[in-house]
Amino acid sequence: MYIDHIIFSLHFHSVLFIGMGLVKIIANRIPNDNWDGILFLMLILGLTFYLFFALKYVYRSPIWKTIIKQIIIFSLYLVGAICAMVIILAITFLSL
Repeated sequence: MYIDHIIFSLHFHSVLFIGMGLVKIIANRIPNDNWDGILFLMLILGLTFYLFFALKYVYRSPIWKTIIKQIIIFSLYLVGAICAMVIILAITFLSL
């Protein structure tokens, strides 16, 4: 029942990590420091559109429902990133 969701999640995260790896490789080859941020922004925008169309295609939802799902997914990622940063900050201060 939930296998389809796991496969979709693994597929999206594979695209995410491949994209991040390519951005890092390309940014290391270009001597200008500004390209790293520009390429990362392009990756985030591209993944936003990719996730929207992937959710729309796989789950066959209306546009408004797909947008709500995408907002929820991005919000959960933001909360997870903030929690990870707080934990890393706490570990860093405790190890001093």
